[in-house]
Amino acid sequence: MFNNIGNKIKVLAVVICFVGVFASVVSACNIYEVNENTSEAFFVAIVGSVLSWVGSFFFYGFGQLIENSDATRENTEISRDKLEMFEYFIINSEKYSSADAEKTNRSAEDFDCDAIVNSISELNKSKKDGKITEDEYNQQLADLKSKYM
Repeated sequence: MFNNIGNKIKVLAVVICFVGVFASVVSACNIYEVNENTSEAFFVAIVGSVLSWVGSFFFYGFGQLIENSDATRENTEISRDKLEMFEYFIINSEKYSSADAEKTNRSAEDFDCDAIVNSISELNKSKKDGKITEDEYNQQLADLKSKYM
């Protein structure tokens, strides 16, 4: 019900705009039938339609603002996770040597930057597409962190 609320507000803004335009035209028709005053009916139709259109800007803009803030939050979380893994990779790659690989049974692939980025990107895409839940995302991200960290 409250998922994707920004888009729902934008749709509501468009509906309100069309309802306002329709109401303005109907009012103009009623004014013309009652008073047979063409200029007054035309004025009501034009001004009412324009006011409905301009008034919908605020609702639509608010919906867009919510969508943008959701996207910013999501991108910030993704960037934070990537940064955390890259920091670990950089710190450990400086300390890591072939002798360490033999001691720990870890290969250079364990610190492959491209593999880390691809894994995180695929995980984030799955979350964004709704293929995995928030809990599954957090679990798989923790698994990636334990694998690479």
